[in-house]
Amino acid sequence: MGRISINSKERGQGIYVSTDKTWEYLNTIVEGSLTENSEYIIIKTDNTEIADNIIEINKEYIYANTPEFITYRINLKFGGGLQVLLNKYKKNQNKFDLRGFYSEGFIISFDADSEYNDESLTDPSFNPTFTKKQFLDGQELALLYQALMKNLFTRPEKGYLLFESYNGGGNLFFDKEYYEKFKDSINQKYHQGEFANSNSEYEWIQFKNKIDSSEDINNPDISNCSVYPVSK
Repeated sequence: MGRISINSKERGQGIYVSTDKTWEYLNTIVEGSLTENSEYIIIKTDNTEIADNIIEINKEYIYANTPEFITYRINLKFGGGLQVLLNKYKKNQNKFDLRGFYSEGFIISFDADSEYNDESLTDPSFNPTFTKKQFLDGQELALLYQALMKNLFTRPEKGYLLFESYNGGGNLFFDKEYYEKFKDSINQKYHQGEFANSNSEYEWIQFKNKIDSSEDINNPDISNCSVYPVSK
């Protein structure tokens, strides 16, 4: 178990600034110690009177997995329920960020030596390179989810397709190699006549064209992305 040592604090900006009450509570929960095992990260606060004096973060609840850090969801009891995120850095596994869902939101960066090294975070084969981005509206996202659930198109390995909620739909960030495999699997179904035989031929062709016209990107900001839920 390691004592939490605060490095920096940012309350948030604009409409994402934490209220006085929330900010005070967030600072309280990082006054304590952190321990870790293969299944959980556990934060124990010095203040034993608050509702979240022991926070168990289930490592199955992954929000994002990037080359820099892995992000877990935390459901706090505060205020009837408050969901926040915890970044755990991969190169320095004693470094963490407690943060909100938006880049303009709060962030509390701290160190804590849990005396546990998570070897799953140092997998050298995990190295996605995000080179394509495309916005899909709600209907297009539904088509994507349906197709991947039914294995109609190539599914991504976990962490190689990221999703960012935006403007009633969402942005997709594609790893370079996965994008080519995904696009090829769509084209294969198209040339096999799968779209023509469906009840939504026009929608599938529009979807194909949208993927084909994805934007080229380089070193995108993926701090607010989550792992696309239908992954291997």
